[in-house]
Amino acid sequence: MRTLTAQLAELRRRHRDEVQTLRQALEAAQSENLELRRRLGPRHTAHPETS
Repeated sequence: MRTLTAQLAELRRRHRDEVQTLRQALEAAQSENLELRRRLGPRHTAHPETS
């Protein structure tokens, strides 16, 4: 039983670490995306309006 408890605790720790790493990567990607959008400026329409 102790072995299973220790394994479960290790799995939980590993999962927590992986989730934290993924959250940091997501935050960095979102920040980069925001910076790129700012550099592009206002969006231009793909098809100009015709009268």
